[in-house]
Amino acid sequence: MTSLQPATPAPADCYACANEARFDELPPRERIAHDAHWRIAHAFTSALPGRLVLLPRRHVTAVHDLDDTEAATLGGWQVAASRALRAHL
Repeated sequence: MTSLQPATPAPADCYACANEARFDELPPRERIAHDAHWRIAHAFTSALPGRLVLLPRRHVTAVHDLDDTEAATLGGWQVAASRALRAHL
């Protein structure tokens, strides 16, 4: 995997970055689908059935921090996750 540089330094208490650092050890619910830029995790603490979260694979604090590739692939991931949920719920 290519090392991605954070847009801003990742704080020590960033939950998403801490999980990314141990990606290969994560349970399947934390890496339902992924590529070099994004991963989908199941937000099991939600009252909503099947709630998924789309996480960048590097530390960013806002959409404007995404690089061009991350920005270009964001919509595709959102649509794919939404369609998968609709098909299974």
